[in-house]
Amino acid sequence: MITISRTESVYPGSLDTFVHATTDFNPGDAVPSSDFEKLLDAVKKIETELGTDPAGASTDLVTRLAAVTAAEFGEVANIGATTISAAQWGYLGACGAGGGQLLAALTTGESDQLELIGATTISAAQWGYLGAMTGTPLGNIVEDTTPQLGGELDCQAHSVGFTQQTATGDGTTTIDWKLGNKFYFTFGAQNDTFTFTAPTHECNLLLVLKQDGTGGRTATWPVTVLWPAGTAPTLSTGINAIDIIAFYYDGTNYFGVSNLNFS
Repeated sequence: MITISRTESVYPGSLDTFVHATTDFNPGDAVPSSDFEKLLDAVKKIETELGTDPAGASTDLVTRLAAVTAAEFGEVANIGATTISAAQWGYLGACGAGGGQLLAALTTGESDQLELIGATTISAAQWGYLGAMTGTPLGNIVEDTTPQLGGELDCQAHSVGFTQQTATGDGTTTIDWKLGNKFYFTFGAQNDTFTFTAPTHECNLLLVLKQDGTGGRTATWPVTVLWPAGTAPTLSTGINAIDIIAFYYDGTNYFGVSNLNFS
């Protein structure tokens, strides 16, 4: 007669309780090979994952993470929409300069996952690793509508360009200086009254005024525009004549100076 008994044991460390089975059988009875192979395979997998010291599994896992290769690190792409926890971000911070270099290879989609970090604070050391990246991981700053500099801007041997605003007058023209520091204005078939929408910060502004095919058009300025000696310039009156007005905006007023009759 076959007797079957089951016992429960606690695996060393902090693992959940698991059940293993023992079977008493009469001589000559065979243990099904398929069941034995499944049990053996499961035990091997546990030993492979946790080593011989399950109690130190957490430490072992951190050690194994440090040995992750560049190819294996590429699996970060599989994170998908999973939120990166503060603890997980801490592991990234422990990657070192080499780990930081691996981040440079992230695609745009993978990089987007960094936004899921939330309110987790990036330490100076971690930020340093990002700064040590090679290649061109930063394509543009279009998504940041209010970028700020942490110091002086050094353009080296490069210029800074603006998209010039343009308009043809219809008698009343509003210039929104938040949309650009340069404005090219052509008079319509009448004089023009200007209204300014102020930029967010103090800055220098430039306004080009071109007469139409008739000439002799005049401008009426906002009360916030101040002129040397309190007198607005007399614009050039010739056909297609060009004047340039420069403003310094101090947060309240526009201090204007004129350069007239370019030809």
